Amino acid sequence: MKAKVRRIPVGPLGANCYLVWDDEAPAARSGERPCLVIDPGAEGGRILGLLAKDGLRPEIIAATHCHGDHIAAVDELLAAFPDADWAVGAPEAEWPARPALNLSYGFGLPMQVRPPKRLLRDGDELVVGCELRVVGGTDPQSATRDSQLSLRCLAVPGHSPGSIAYYCAAAGAVFTGDALFAGDIGRADLPGGDERQLVEAIRAKILTLPAETVVWPGHANRSRVGAEKKNNPYVRLSGD
Repeated sequence: MKAKVRRIPVGPLGANCYLVWDDEAPAARSGERPCLVIDPGAEGGRILGLLAKDGLRPEIIAATHCHGDHIAAVDELLAAFPDADWAVGAPEAEWPARPALNLSYGFGLPMQVRPPKRLLRDGDELVVGCELRVVGGTDPQSATRDSQLSLRCLAVPGHSPGSIAYYCAAAGAVFTGDALFAGDIGRADLPGGDERQLVEAIRAKILTLPAETVVWPGHANRSRVGAEKKNNPYVRLSGD
């Protein structure tokens, strides 16, 4: 297996959209390989163009959280790939369709994104293969594992109540959304935010991952777990 990640900064806030796939997975009859799309926050046409360029077909679209700059292009992608799943953290089930909750109302561009097909909880697993299912956690469904590429859902509330980080051991990567950045953490002064909860979640769920794990954040450049554990002034532990 050869896990690959493509980072696509999109929109005026430069939110990072990610494509994640196994480059050695067998292609479907259409010639496309299955992939996961994380946080398509804007520029849906550009994301679709890069999917076509890489020969990829989304099996699931997953949000790290449901602020508008991370979900605005979801409907455009689902129009092109109607069979793809659309998943968000369970506490934010209503946020995509409610501009006051996804904060698009405050920017003067209220958006209503279709409701999610799946609600994710801490410990759920996303498996990318010929058919993508959620397994573990509270969802009893089984998974077709034609690919070894899987991502574990890590609940990291604090920036928003339903924030989820996605850890992919095969890629040595964790996609942290707006919870953890290189040398920084997400805002906790937005509706539903809680800084203490955010710091505790990062320490418990992300800083316990292998030190070499690449941190792919919701904005700006990547880092590594070991670097954040040692140098990030907001979450480093005493004595580190």
